[in-house]
Amino acid sequence: MPDDDGLIKLLKDAAPRLARTRWSGDKEAKELAVSDLFRLFEDHATVCFAAVFSFPPGTTRYFAPFLNAPSLSEAETAPRFIEFAVSAICSGKELRGRASILRWEGPLVPPGKVRSVEKLGGDTTNSVVKFRLGKARAVFKSYRTVDEFNPEPELLSFLSGKGCKVTPPVLGSVFLVPDAPTGKAGRPTTLGLLLGFAAGVPAFPAFVGNARRSISRGLPPHDCIPARLGIALGDLHHQLSTRGAPPDIRPEAISAEDIDRWRSAMRARFEDALRALPAEKAKRLTQCGEPFERLLSGMDEWAGARKLRTHQDLHLGQVLISRGGFKILDFEGEPLRKGPERIEKLPPERDVATMLRSFSYASAVALKELKAKDAVQLERAQKWERDTASSFIEGYLSACPRAVRKRGKKRLMSAVRVWMAEKALYEIAYEAKFRPEWVNIPLEGFFRLLGPD
Repeated sequence: MPDDDGLIKLLKDAAPRLARTRWSGDKEAKELAVSDLFRLFEDHATVCFAAVFSFPPGTTRYFAPFLNAPSLSEAETAPRFIEFAVSAICSGKELRGRASILRWEGPLVPPGKVRSVEKLGGDTTNSVVKFRLGKARAVFKSYRTVDEFNPEPELLSFLSGKGCKVTPPVLGSVFLVPDAPTGKAGRPTTLGLLLGFAAGVPAFPAFVGNARRSISRGLPPHDCIPARLGIALGDLHHQLSTRGAPPDIRPEAISAEDIDRWRSAMRARFEDALRALPAEKAKRLTQCGEPFERLLSGMDEWAGARKLRTHQDLHLGQVLISRGGFKILDFEGEPLRKGPERIEKLPPERDVATMLRSFSYASAVALKELKAKDAVQLERAQKWERDTASSFIEGYLSACPRAVRKRGKKRLMSAVRVWMAEKALYEIAYEAKFRPEWVNIPLEGFFRLLGPD
């Protein structure tokens, strides 16, 4: 049975392979440094252990559980690891490492045997596994990057405690707690969540299908589906606006300093988009400089309105259509947000805006699938987008926090327009770098936002 030094050697020998994994941001690294190690359980010649490590000269810390046999492998998909995790959460297990304490807790785990363990795809920085837990279904989500500013655990735990119906319930957590020499532990970092399984079908393909039918046949869009999505988002914001929330979640008034900071960030996004575009497209965008500044000048009226913790990366890919409504997932925010930005409080209109931008993508994908080019189909696509957005907004206004509703639809849409422009600029820079053939979708969307409608 290998000792701790033997397990560390296994990790170091595997450094180049681990550096190239989906979750690593240090793809070219050849070395690995282990800062903490925890032996989870032993089974004959197999040791299941977890490590906190980095890839020098990089400083990002990663966390992962491993099995040492028959060869070094990530442990989450092993039923034995899931059984251990559920048992550790039930018992409130603590393991002491060299510099930290690994703490498991969660009183809401339903009893039952673990079976049918299956890895879920689609994640690049995390590991997500679903399984049967007795008669129920559950998900274990591991965060590979050790980041105290990851917003998802805090938000989902708070919403779960409030009985929120549009997010999955939190059944348990595993934390990394610094073990200070004085005996006083530092701020814990969540490394994994045990969640109730959110059943449903992905929303993006469903909206694309609805857009495709409207474009090809001239049929009106389903108004009840986007309206229910708006209600789900309104419910989410209402829960995040309730009294008695902890300080990190409690809503606050928007200050002049907030507005100046957001305006500067939007100007920086405009410059990023310009640098990312080829010359001809950049010239068109440059001509939008003055109307964009006029749009930003309207932000001054936001002073005194509410800012709160939001989803930060809300789009149709983060939503499931479930029985009777919607489930909203993945509260980790935009990938480019780092550090305290990840837990920043923002106007709720930003979530509304990013969802409306997602409708634009659904419409564009439908046009692409239909290979549509004639003017009638293009007009139908724009009408579908407008009508779907209108139904979504009406649903949102029926369920959103009272403070948002009191400001009125006109002020809501004025702020939404600004945040839609901000998101479109982000999309322009992203698409120009990774999917240049898609860059016209956000570019044309940005131009329309600066028009009179």
